[in-house]
Amino acid sequence: MMEIRLEPRDVARLSSLGNNECRKCTVKLLEGDVVIRIGARPPKYYHKACFNMY
Repeated sequence: MMEIRLEPRDVARLSSLGNNECRKCTVKLLEGDVVIRIGARPPKYYHKACFNMY
């Protein structure tokens, strides 16, 4: 699990892979969003506010 702030190149990469939305709220991830990344291939992305550990 890793917390990251998305940059323009991250958003472009995610869009090309079709993995550019939060797994919980299904809102597209945008530049500047703080997200939680879980897993390796393919990783799952959640907005920090949407992610709840328990």
